[in-house]
Amino acid sequence: MERAASKGRLPDWACCSPARLEHVGRVRALMADWSRTLGVPPSDQARWLAVATLHDALRDADVEALLPQEVYPAEAARTWPRHLLHGPACAHRLARDGVDDQPLLRAVAYHTSGHPELDEMGEYLYLADFLDPGRDFMHEERARLRGRLPGEREEVLLRVIDLRIRHLLHRRSTVLQETVAFWNRVVRTG
Repeated sequence: MERAASKGRLPDWACCSPARLEHVGRVRALMADWSRTLGVPPSDQARWLAVATLHDALRDADVEALLPQEVYPAEAARTWPRHLLHGPACAHRLARDGVDDQPLLRAVAYHTSGHPELDEMGEYLYLADFLDPGRDFMHEERARLRGRLPGEREEVLLRVIDLRIRHLLHRRSTVLQETVAFWNRVVRTG
């Protein structure tokens, strides 16, 4: 499954609109560029492409139909806003289908919220998802941030987490404990 995803093929159970597939393609392009620039070994570049392909595989699915048992981590089904459950639902499906690459599963599950245990690949997926040039908000700032990558990962990561948390606070939405822990970890190590 990971090999097929590294080549851009989604699992049979994926549910992606044409617009979502375009987003996935742009995220793949960012991840491919950044992994090459960083000198990531070819085998790991394939993982970066696989995670980019898979991250939104269930974004357009009826996530309610997957609950409560088909979410990884399971506590997400009880505590997360429904619009964020596509990542945990996709990670569950991947694990059920035999994917045991924990950093990849974690990156898929937490690509929208962040998590303190994301590795380099997971952090870049978090950034690529937000900085996708096709997104329809904050064009100039997001372009500036993209231009600073891959070299200034920690600084850009802090700014993106900050922007996401501010957006949630402005909307009076839940800020997940994983997001706060992610912020705290990046601030401490940065």
